[in-house]
Amino acid sequence: MKLRQLIAIKSTISLTAGLIFMLAPGVVLAYFAVPNNEPSGLFFLARCYGAILFLLGFLLWLSRSLSEPDVCRVIVPSVALGDALNLVVVLVGQASEMMNDLGWFVIAYYLFSMLALGAGMLPKRSSRSQASSSN
Repeated sequence: MKLRQLIAIKSTISLTAGLIFMLAPGVVLAYFAVPNNEPSGLFFLARCYGAILFLLGFLLWLSRSLSEPDVCRVIVPSVALGDALNLVVVLVGQASEMMNDLGWFVIAYYLFSMLALGAGMLPKRSSRSQASSSN
């Protein structure tokens, strides 16, 4: 998968999830079976998370038009690091039984995104080096 395609997919997911978290935090929290003893504070934090997701999605959407070296140098490592941090947070939450089994889907998403973006940062092999390695 090309890096631009991966960024477009991640952008679309982030924009959509951000809107859902901002507009319907109670539905999202209930869907993941997150205990909400203090809904107003929890809803506020869910909306803040949604705004951050929307910001990330918008930034990624606009970055699609940048040259690939610029994207690989600045944006991809930042987003991959953020995905790694989110992966740790969600793993801790899942291990603490803060979410139902749907949390494993979120873990898989962040893991795939982090690894795919990491692979996008790797230097590309030239066609000449690929031809010589196949001989």
